[in-house]
Amino acid sequence: TAHAKCPDHLYMLDDDTGDVVLTDKGKIGGVNLTASSTSAWATDTFGGETCQTFHAEKASGYYASGTGLSLSQDPAVANDGALIVAIFKTDSTTNPGATQCLASLNDSSNATTFLCARSLTDSSGYMSILYDDAAKATNARNPAVDLFDTNWHIFCGYHKQYDADQGQAGSAVDGSAVGTSTTAAAWGTALYHTLNKISIGARIGNAVNDEFNGEILAVFVYLDNASAWD
Repeated sequence: TAHAKCPDHLYMLDDDTGDVVLTDKGKIGGVNLTASSTSAWATDTFGGETCQTFHAEKASGYYASGTGLSLSQDPAVANDGALIVAIFKTDSTTNPGATQCLASLNDSSNATTFLCARSLTDSSGYMSILYDDAAKATNARNPAVDLFDTNWHIFCGYHKQYDADQGQAGSAVDGSAVGTSTTAAAWGTALYHTLNKISIGARIGNAVNDEFNGEILAVFVYLDNASAWD
């Protein structure tokens, strides 16, 4: 019988309705997020049920973030990596010409080192999983699926940093895998381990960037052991 591994960090946003603090319910836990405003909460229908959602919105400055993230293993060790999963819907069917970030792992000291699930800048409506390290390398996977349609979707993106797969990125949309990127050159470990912050609704290192416009129901973050991502 198939089963899903419990995420290391988990945000079931319908459980935290109206709260400023978004509680981390994951296996490791400990990275609670602080919402920029209690007005970010909305009501919608998901799976035939009325539920609360987190409504990220650039114009109103609605997003959330928190520090305390720790990547415990060395990326040179087999099966090391990070995976982000988000359940979301967009506010508009108009594809943006700028990046919008669903969720991101960040370095709180800068805006250039991150692993981010975000839209592209070409108005395609495609979501990408992107690892960007200005001092080392950049690698992304851009599935050719337009997700800006105001319907609920599940986006999954991973990045591996170990052995022969160093720099590999991959993604899935609504349960269907859409492949992996080509392998990038190895870049070592130091900056990868500076990722210490989780954000939703925007990419937030030492500044707020790439704000998302839409509703987010849940965010899952898996760390380290890529072979155990079911």
